[in-house]
Amino acid sequence: MPEGGTFMIFYETGSILNAKSEAIVNPINCMGGLENGPMLLLKQAYPENFIAFRRACRLRKVKLGRMLVIPLSPREGRGSDPRYIINFPVKKHWRHHPKMNHIREGLKDLARTCAQFRLHSVAIPALGCEPGGPEWKEVQEGIMDTFRNANPIRIHLFPPPDVQ
Repeated sequence: MPEGGTFMIFYETGSILNAKSEAIVNPINCMGGLENGPMLLLKQAYPENFIAFRRACRLRKVKLGRMLVIPLSPREGRGSDPRYIINFPVKKHWRHHPKMNHIREGLKDLARTCAQFRLHSVAIPALGCEPGGPEWKEVQEGIMDTFRNANPIRIHLFPPPDVQ
């Protein structure tokens, strides 16, 4: 367990859909635009999340720094599915580049949200690590700094595919 003893990090590869966690973090924009990566995977696997996300965008309820939590319905025979999708706004518009200050602000709310929902595990992709966005190392440090003093939690971290 890392310094502080409050969280454990598990580095994962492959699809975030295979994470054994209570919640999956979905990097989104505030305008409702569909993007490649985790957002597209989660739209296909959990269409109810995408519908709720688009509705919240139309109502202007999606804001940088604030998580949009969508509870998921249990699926027959699939006991390992997550209970929540935590939509994490990383940028205002789908055409914009993510900024590290928005990700840091969001990470604070993510930690608060995990505590509020009493989560024991969460899967987090490489938030905002796309061309023009922050570097993985900076995002990884932000995640570590944020959760160092948070409630105990297991973090299943999915670095970008090109990072070893």
